Amino acid sequence: MIANDRRRRGFVVAALLASMFFASMFSVSMCCASIAAWSPVSAADETARSEVADAGVRWYALSLDGRPCGRARIERDESGDRRRVVEEMEMAVARDGTEVRIEIRLETVETAAGRLLEASRRFAAGAEPSTTRWTFEEDAVRETREEGGRQVSRTIELDHDAVLSPESAAAFFAERRSAGAARASWTTVSFEQGFEIVGIEATRLGEAVFRWGDRPVPVERWRLESTGTPFPVEEWWSGDGLLVESRVSTGLGDLVVRLASEEKAAAWRRGGLTDIVAATVVPLAGRLPA
Repeated sequence: MIANDRRRRGFVVAALLASMFFASMFSVSMCCASIAAWSPVSAADETARSEVADAGVRWYALSLDGRPCGRARIERDESGDRRRVVEEMEMAVARDGTEVRIEIRLETVETAAGRLLEASRRFAAGAEPSTTRWTFEEDAVRETREEGGRQVSRTIELDHDAVLSPESAAAFFAERRSAGAARASWTTVSFEQGFEIVGIEATRLGEAVFRWGDRPVPVERWRLESTGTPFPVEEWWSGDGLLVESRVSTGLGDLVVRLASEEKAAAWRRGGLTDIVAATVVPLAGRLPA
């Protein structure tokens, strides 16, 4: 019984960690990047193109406190007037020596004009997976959640005039960066932890260099704060609009999403798992008093 309770608590902690990770890293701007964001690291760098791009697919390696903990895959395709984006993340950590595996899949479909049509979220963390689907109507959203054979539905009112779709929000942010703006703010829809209207505040921090193998890539550093998550995110953007790295600092260490080839992203399971309990233990300097 104790072992089962410990395992259950481990799944709860890790599930919260994964949800926070996903919401922090993907809700802000990476999930539905504008068309410009699917260019190679450098327009003349065909090697980089072949390593990170495959028909609109991007791969990212995830790490927690400097140790690999998962991977993410983002795919974007267009068919007629429709724009479809699929985000998939898998990660695993340890709690008291027990592996806790989490998988999240998001999908959004909208028109070229930025009107949301449908979205879905699938979340699995050691128990029966839950799936939530949203269908957008003229002035409302129909939400249906399925878990353990049960289905619950509700209707959510939505003001489309005040909220940018994910694609429109990404395009707006890309436009502000290209214009040399120091700040930008917008309101958009997030599905990472359920349906939520979030406000985003972005501030330019300066410049840095991202290393792709032995190739230096100049980037801009931005700090993004969302009303949907308690931790700010730092993002690194290349000059041609590609997000190459995101990081967020928490009590468990730095959570990092870094652009990678499919092969490198898949290699994350080769090392040991990060223990989320050990990550929160603060070593004592010296001895305890007798």
